[in-house]
Amino acid sequence: MTKRSDDRTVDEMKANVIPVRPAEHAVRPIQGASRHAGVTKSTALEKHGAKTNPDHTAIVVGAGLSGLAAAHALRERGIAVIILEASCRVADPWRARHPQLRLNIHRHFARLPGRAMTRRDGPFVQRDTVVSYLEDYARTLGVTIEFNTRVIGVARHGQRWRIMTENGRYECAHVIVATGRERLRSLPVWPGMDGFRGQIVHAADFGDVARYEGRKVLVIGAGNSGTDILNHLA
Repeated sequence: MTKRSDDRTVDEMKANVIPVRPAEHAVRPIQGASRHAGVTKSTALEKHGAKTNPDHTAIVVGAGLSGLAAAHALRERGIAVIILEASCRVADPWRARHPQLRLNIHRHFARLPGRAMTRRDGPFVQRDTVVSYLEDYARTLGVTIEFNTRVIGVARHGQRWRIMTENGRYECAHVIVATGRERLRSLPVWPGMDGFRGQIVHAADFGDVARYEGRKVLVIGAGNSGTDILNHLA
């Protein structure tokens, strides 16, 4: 998400670039992958001489809101950058959100650097509008996005970073990890869940509100997701 000033946002993106400096040579698995998986797969890539892609100045991991904004900031400063994205298209996580979703922030704060958010939804933007916005933003960004390229490990290699993916390895001077803080679901385990005869649904899988008609629903948690769901159920 952006602040009121695009310049401020660009500076914040620049601050997220990992500087080149001496560091430990251990593999650094990407968020969401186990340490074991990162080490094992990266070692296999080294051992079997996986495809080596051209070197780059900077690589952004993740083509979501933060990843696209970071790539824009780097490109504006003349820094060569590409984006590695695990899925087959932009905005995949947004497509999976329930269809009734509207952002709980004003559209001004939902825009990315260099592109205004559409006014057609009013102050609070709908899910499908966000998806279209991100697709258009990526299309006009002028930065290569390597889709279906899941990162499985990052390690120091001399004075550069080596990024291991399922499609080969990349090397660059700077890495920006933008995989999302809450990409993986977290579902508590409570006593009695195994014997519960109803359905237990994580907020990420809420889906169409029509599926809950005529049912008794208990929402646990009064954060953004919980209150959003309550609003649609009421």
